[in-house]
Amino acid sequence: MKISVKDNSETNKTLTITLDKKDMKSEIDKQYDEVSQKAKIPGFRKGHVPKPIIDKQYGAGYALSLALEKIVSKAYFDVVEKNNLKPLTEPKIDITQYPDPAKEADYNLSFTATLETRPKIDLPNLKELEIKIDKILVSADDIMKKLESMQHNYATLKAVDRKADIGDYVSLNMKSIAEDKLIDQASGISYQVGSNTMVPGLDDQLKGLKANSKKTFETVLDKGQAAGKKAKIDIEVLSVKTQEFPPLDDEFAKLVSEHSKLVDLKKDLKKEVLEDKKRLQVDTVSQKFLEKLNNSINVNVPEVVIKDTVKRHIDSLKQKGQEVKEADKKKLYDSILEDFKISFILDALGEKLDVKISKEEFSNYVVNLAMRYNMPPEQFLKIMEQTGQISGVLRELGQSKTVHRVLEIIKVVDTDGKVLDIKPYLKNQPKKQIK
Repeated sequence: MKISVKDNSETNKTLTITLDKKDMKSEIDKQYDEVSQKAKIPGFRKGHVPKPIIDKQYGAGYALSLALEKIVSKAYFDVVEKNNLKPLTEPKIDITQYPDPAKEADYNLSFTATLETRPKIDLPNLKELEIKIDKILVSADDIMKKLESMQHNYATLKAVDRKADIGDYVSLNMKSIAEDKLIDQASGISYQVGSNTMVPGLDDQLKGLKANSKKTFETVLDKGQAAGKKAKIDIEVLSVKTQEFPPLDDEFAKLVSEHSKLVDLKKDLKKEVLEDKKRLQVDTVSQKFLEKLNNSINVNVPEVVIKDTVKRHIDSLKQKGQEVKEADKKKLYDSILEDFKISFILDALGEKLDVKISKEEFSNYVVNLAMRYNMPPEQFLKIMEQTGQISGVLRELGQSKTVHRVLEIIKVVDTDGKVLDIKPYLKNQPKKQIK
């Protein structure tokens, strides 16, 4: 096999590949064998039909034509792998010379393949890279938020004889009617006014209602089978209750912890808040690192790749009935360009650091996601295979692992110049797509 690679641009390549009979013999023989297995020719058993008879029966170039697609495909991928190319588009194949079936001894096949490839990226020395983040401070407000969160867990509801307001809990009966049909009906629902988790407009209608009062209003449903339809909603408020919280004192400290004094509980909560903020530093460092690389590294993303991706997104939005304005297209273009740049940088870093996803890591991902969807892992994996998601998932996991590997190498300092050790907080971090 003869190969030449022409650089039309940094990312656009044209491969010229020429094969002779020796390069093609194995696949051609395989096709003859397959034809022989299926051929029904008097006087010959299946699988034992000689080549000359097959050529006479089906034509001299029949088996050759069947083999060509696989020959071209295999040769193309062999050249891509040998030259360490990273295709971004399907190749445009142009066969410039076909083998002549009448001249088997002089079989020659030549074709060109033009494609867009991932650009080469000049990566920095990670050991010399420094990321600066804000110094961690734990304020009195931070501790109070923790206390209030705990306080809410021990809240009780008390009936009140007044109009319902935001934050109150009401017990109510509700009936929804659309197109003169009963859509939904429920009794004794407990609902927090202002949570906006039921039908549109309900919260505004509940404000000002007292226990044992009724009201009817109209709205457009936004959920369920009747979504988008006008509906008449009948509500009856049975009771109005307000939340009562235990006072934040020493008794509360005894209720929620092993401490007998609120001041000691606050000291513990300060440590918890500090640890929480240290864990959040991982995300902060990740984003600052990616922003720094994105701003300092030139990544030439092929225009055709961006435009094709934008078109697919827009087509998908239009199929869902969403209007796409010109300003939206520009934002989408810029967002996709940034995503590609970051993705290419992470791919290059992963190769440099020799990041690989083990079978165990992939299996754990599948099992965890299958559990989330309440499905057997085998069934979930089969769906991933059928929908072609596995390569994308492996790439996503690889990029996440690459970021964690990088965070173990780079230098992280706070605004006081103190070097921070974030390695203990990298463990068991959730794997997610970095954008």
